Amino acid sequence: AVVSTQSTGKPVKTSVYTTVALTAGTITYLAPSEMDFKTSSLQHHHRLILISERIRKKQAEQFIDTTRKLDREGRLGYLSLGVVSLMYESYLDADTREFGKVFMKPRLAEYLDRIVDVGFLGEWYYMSRAMVDYDVNEEEFT
Repeated sequence: AVVSTQSTGKPVKTSVYTTVALTAGTITYLAPSEMDFKTSSLQHHHRLILISERIRKKQAEQFIDTTRKLDREGRLGYLSLGVVSLMYESYLDADTREFGKVFMKPRLAEYLDRIVDVGFLGEWYYMSRAMVDYDVNEEEFT
């Protein structure tokens, strides 16, 4: 009863708050997960190996190879910030990560340098950018 009397008194304010809350909830719901990243990386890897090495875009191949290598070594970390997801390179593998948290205190600049990809609205930004025209090798035309 209290909410309905407040919302009828100030309908614009109620509409703005409702819109902001629903938008934030939707963006948070659509933030990609670690499994989404690994699945996308594997799918892009399969797309790359289906085409000849001569026509593969080197940046795409390098990005996918780096992420697959970090994942195999257990050095690929995931952090969800609600509306944004981050994949980062960890200095320690998965077995020693807990031990390292006690003794290693990296600075913020070090964290920013280790970001591998940023996920937002169900899409991994750097991976999508690297895979644009993955089957066009610019060096072949020069």
